[in-house]
Amino acid sequence: MKNFSIFLCLFTLLGTTVFAQLTPRSTSTSAGTTIPSQPISPSNFINTRTANGITLQLKRVKGNAADQTVTLEFLITNPKGNTRVVLRTAYAVDFEGDNYERGGHHFDETLYTDVPRKSSVSVEKIPSKIKSLSLFKFVIYSDLTGQDVDVEYRNLNIEW
Repeated sequence: MKNFSIFLCLFTLLGTTVFAQLTPRSTSTSAGTTIPSQPISPSNFINTRTANGITLQLKRVKGNAADQTVTLEFLITNPKGNTRVVLRTAYAVDFEGDNYERGGHHFDETLYTDVPRKSSVSVEKIPSKIKSLSLFKFVIYSDLTGQDVDVEYRNLNIEW
């Protein structure tokens, strides 16, 4: 019986170690969002964030070479009560260390409970030679909390 207990403990420990190595690693930010450690491309489902009680499903990272803009396209949902939501002040950094910003409001609408809406946030003056971004960050405000919260995405491949 003692040998069986030892075997069971070793089997459990080994199984947990193997599973942990197979699980994708990620990093948490101070804003409480999780950042994937691998670059994200539009071919795989991208990412979901929850900020200020609002759910943001990132669907696409689209570049427009003629306008030199990069746009994150979302499906945004409010699971709580009807509320006004504002997305603003976008900021991006490429892997060469160059910064890009765009102030102003990108989305300012009332979201109804559990009704998804399309939304986007853009940054300008990004040349088409930039194929991915190290960081894309913007601010979300919701009447639910009355606070501004930063939303971050990292390691994003741009679909030009």
